[in-house]
Amino acid sequence: KAHRKAADRADVLIEKGKVDNALNYLRLNKRSERAAEALHKKLDTEKPRCAENPGPWIDYPDDDRPTAREAYLMCQGCPMLLECARFATAYKPAVGVWGGEVYVDGRPVTD
Repeated sequence: KAHRKAADRADVLIEKGKVDNALNYLRLNKRSERAAEALHKKLDTEKPRCAENPGPWIDYPDDDRPTAREAYLMCQGCPMLLECARFATAYKPAVGVWGGEVYVDGRPVTD
């Protein structure tokens, strides 16, 4: 189903004459899918530091989000760090601490 939705979105971009955008969109979706698969596979054997208490990683006030240094320290030593960071780079989460970085509107932020 997700593949069909991505293909439909790419078709719309192509119809608008944005072929390069369509190709980049499809590549990003494939990359996100591979990153998600790796993350889920690792979750079968490892437990992330945020598993028991995800609040500090995702449930913080917009005006009091963690700094880049705090995010790094929150994730330091996590067995899922690499997979989480790769997933976030591909998926571009809207908000939260992912792979030791703070994401806002799909982009990692620096202080």
